[in-house]
Amino acid sequence: WTREHITVNGTMKKEQYIKILNNNIRQSAEKLGLGNQWTFQHDNNPKHTAKVVKKWLADKNINVLQWPSQSPDLNPIENLWRELKIRVMARRPSNLKELELIAKDEWAKIPGETCKKLGETFIMGLLTILKKLKHKEREMRLLMLSGLDNAGKTTILKKFNGEDVSTISPTLGFNIKTLEHRGFKLNIWDVGGQKSLRSYWRNYFESTDGLVWVVDSADRLRLEDCRKELGTLLLEERLSGATLLVFANKQDLPGALSKDAIKEALALDEIKTHHWCIVGCSAVTGENLLTGVDWLLDDIAARIYTAD
Repeated sequence: WTREHITVNGTMKKEQYIKILNNNIRQSAEKLGLGNQWTFQHDNNPKHTAKVVKKWLADKNINVLQWPSQSPDLNPIENLWRELKIRVMARRPSNLKELELIAKDEWAKIPGETCKKLGETFIMGLLTILKKLKHKEREMRLLMLSGLDNAGKTTILKKFNGEDVSTISPTLGFNIKTLEHRGFKLNIWDVGGQKSLRSYWRNYFESTDGLVWVVDSADRLRLEDCRKELGTLLLEERLSGATLLVFANKQDLPGALSKDAIKEALALDEIKTHHWCIVGCSAVTGENLLTGVDWLLDDIAARIYTAD
């Protein structure tokens, strides 16, 4: 690989992206000695998929690999970015200039063998999709977590399943429920959110298709802790690509923050590694529980049961 690293000051616009492509894409192919036997791939960032960008690529007769909006863990580009982020975070830059210098340095030091291994995940990912299609599986594994105790995970699960929610005890360890909904078999793991249990969370990450993150919208004082826990969780490799549904629970309580306020407090717009959606809900009244679950199933189904 060329190890080229381009710094963008401010927010990159699609016009600037085209300029970067114009100055680098064919030049990089020449440096690598690829001749005309190459295909261009980028992720599904909106500026990459803008009509003007697609037109520019077509006008330049550049062959582009059409990558469906599926799990980032199937996309070697996303994995390479994750590798860079881990390396940069380990060096703890203290300001923007230092961040830029460290990023360039770490980018140059990523060994070619690492890129090769990341590229192999592309093939493994395709095989996973083909396996799902071949066996026509209609089963999903969902993991319910919350960064705080008493957020209402178990109440949501019981309400959705039509059970009595008048008395709910804190989840000690985990509960497993298997439900049928819209022709899908849902294996739902409800894992305790107490601080003493969080170190055990990673024991439940394997083969997770969807992550349900439940937030107590009335607990304003601990939202920062909730944001940090979610951010740490999304760095877990075994959750890479899992669809994220955030339930802003307890909307029925006076003083509860709106889903937009929760979205801002959790910095959800900064999440680029997972498909996500936030839904304001009430576990007590059942408001919007179905809306959230249906969105989650639709996104997972589009990712693992269909091919573009």
